[in-house]
Amino acid sequence: VVQEIEPLDKSVHMLSGGVVYFANSFDWSKEERIYSRGAGVRYTLMPFRMLALRKSSLQDVIGVEFGVFNYKIINNSAIYNVAPMQFTIKYTLLFGDTLGLFVYGGIENHLVWATGTGADDNIRVSLASQQPCGGLGLLFHLVPSWDVRVDAGIEGFGGGLAVRF
Repeated sequence: VVQEIEPLDKSVHMLSGGVVYFANSFDWSKEERIYSRGAGVRYTLMPFRMLALRKSSLQDVIGVEFGVFNYKIINNSAIYNVAPMQFTIKYTLLFGDTLGLFVYGGIENHLVWATGTGADDNIRVSLASQQPCGGLGLLFHLVPSWDVRVDAGIEGFGGGLAVRF
């Protein structure tokens, strides 16, 4: 008799929002990074489950994630509005029904528009970079379908709430 293993989480979608501290630079050649606080939302589609791990207390999930954020950088009298858009692939390990650890990787593209009297187009172009994004994260289940989410990656770090459906 083969025992059927039930998925720890049957949700296929996740919507998360929160605060992120993004790393960006006016001049990437100098390797100087500015961390700016912003906010945003992520949508995750998780169609693949239990590909490598099929235990009742340890399972894996693969998903794709798209995120849109916004933050501002003020430089003298210019304000640069930056809207990073991320597309990543996320691999999550679920430890029982209370904890998930994930690794993600992908690409981040910044849309930038400047306002103010001292706006410099060279700075705007530098901030409008495309860069890789990737890192680690944690999902801690609060109540059914709701998680606290924490991310730390090369593009920045942050946290917020997520709802699975």
